[in-house]
Amino acid sequence: SPAVCRGVNRLAIRETRGPTRYRAMMLVDLEYRYVGDHGDRVTIFAYPLKDGEPDPSFFWRGTTVYGGAEDGETTVGIYYAGTERHTTDGLRLVMVSEDGDPFYEQDVAYPVEWYPSQPDLEITLVEPNIGYEVRGGQPPRGMMRLIVHNRGDAPVWAWDGELQIRLADGRVISHPDPSEHAGFLGPHGVAYVVWPWWTEDILEDLLPSFQAVVDPSNTVAELDEANNVYEATPLRVRVVLDRMTAYDHEETEGGFVGLQGRFEAQVGRRFHTIRFDGAARDDWKDKSLWPEMDAYNPHEDGVSICPGTEYDFEDQIFFAIRPETCPDAYEEYGWFHAPTCDLPIVASYEMYDHEEWPEAQCDHLAEQGFAPDTDWVEVPVWPGHNLVLRAVLYDMDVEYQWFPPMHKEELETVCEVQREITPEELEDLPLEVTLGSPEEGCEIVVQIEPVP
Repeated sequence: SPAVCRGVNRLAIRETRGPTRYRAMMLVDLEYRYVGDHGDRVTIFAYPLKDGEPDPSFFWRGTTVYGGAEDGETTVGIYYAGTERHTTDGLRLVMVSEDGDPFYEQDVAYPVEWYPSQPDLEITLVEPNIGYEVRGGQPPRGMMRLIVHNRGDAPVWAWDGELQIRLADGRVISHPDPSEHAGFLGPHGVAYVVWPWWTEDILEDLLPSFQAVVDPSNTVAELDEANNVYEATPLRVRVVLDRMTAYDHEETEGGFVGLQGRFEAQVGRRFHTIRFDGAARDDWKDKSLWPEMDAYNPHEDGVSICPGTEYDFEDQIFFAIRPETCPDAYEEYGWFHAPTCDLPIVASYEMYDHEEWPEAQCDHLAEQGFAPDTDWVEVPVWPGHNLVLRAVLYDMDVEYQWFPPMHKEELETVCEVQREITPEELEDLPLEVTLGSPEEGCEIVVQIEPVP
């Protein structure tokens, strides 16, 4: 019975946001407590009531709580699908076990006035895979994938799935089988559409750009009819994160420890990101002549950088972070108890026995650090759009005070740099670009190449 757990588990409304006259959606912030034997995965949601009964005019989105005992806060969503103004007088707060059994229910008086919304179809991504190698997440060669979102708060009950490609010369090509994608598309739902007959012999027809159109016949009454056209291009460039030099950021003699970073390549609204984390934290104790007096001494650990020294991302920095190549970095560069500027790659203050290096240190970096699989990203290039490159480098800093005994961790920004590449510059590839300067704290060298 749902009443069995009423005294142990708990749901309460903390705050609600919406609905509005233009968006038929309400977000409900809930406080929860889950204690019990109803499984390690419990779903929490809420739905509206009318005269004490569930109202069938709504959809809702819940959240999942993991663990046997937990206090916390979460947010669930409720969407109105009706076409007329409507009122509800309550909310039912529910917990459901991983077996689908509702073991907690609570009805709360909560009057709400709802306004009708509309669906809103929009293509948010076009991936034509023509003339370059297949990578994870991309469609096979000769295929094109379109991602269609319903941005509205009401469902599309009978979308006919019609899509078009409009070429620069004015020709229009329709999808060969639109009905395959037709039907229901819920609020904020996503449809993945594959265009299966795209071949290299029409690559020139797509250049320099083309338009992908959803619902070209306007069969769906939408919140925004102006966002049905997506400007796309098959042109790609490969942006390679090549080398870096940091300046004027000494935390210890000779360098600093705990390098992290993020690199972004942006065209229009599309971001392509490379992240890496060569920082870790250690909690060893000072070795004392009297074991009972060992002192807790947290500190930073990880990739060490010397100011003014140039490092290669792929062959040095990523090479030292990845678990499979970290031992090779030890063989090539060695390990240090403190950073020196004899081209160190990984520094450690950890009091491992010498024979335990590099395994212990590499395991430590593998547990807390991260290096990408590649040092490059492929970026679409639209005519008339700049390619924006951004990079930020961080240094982990762990401070410890003896009284009261505590420590804190923070990421200090070494540098944050940006550079815009114009369409005219992209016509002359390959291109080497430097972001930043010694005055800005770092220089990051990037190679821009045609996609092989």
